[in-house]
Amino acid sequence: MSFVTYEKDGAVGVVTLAKRSHNLIDEALLDALLTAYRQAITSVSRSILLRSAMRHFCAGADVNAFTSGGGRRRDQKDFEQLIDGLENIALPVVVAVHGAALGGGFELALTNDVIIAANTASFAMAEASLGLLRC
Repeated sequence: MSFVTYEKDGAVGVVTLAKRSHNLIDEALLDALLTAYRQAITSVSRSILLRSAMRHFCAGADVNAFTSGGGRRRDQKDFEQLIDGLENIALPVVVAVHGAALGGGFELALTNDVIIAANTASFAMAEASLGLLRC
């Protein structure tokens, strides 16, 4: 079962995240998301709606997925290319956020054109409180 689904509703391509638990981000999720966005383009959608079928929008990165043996951080070139592909999609993308959008989940929401936040939505970056945010 895929953790990213695509369906067309009229002229809108609806992309739904449903990866247990909490839609943690790894390269497979980002690949599937980019594939769904490309499906929206090829099916002649006029826009994309990104949403979550889980309790939260996205709780951030799956830290284990971004490290190689020995706990060292992997090369992020492929990851950055995926994010760039999401940011530069040829259609307007609206993201519907409910629950938490934390760390990488917040960044994922920011790659889209418009964020619609439910009254249950919360946004946070751990880096900001840990002093790790680099500007």
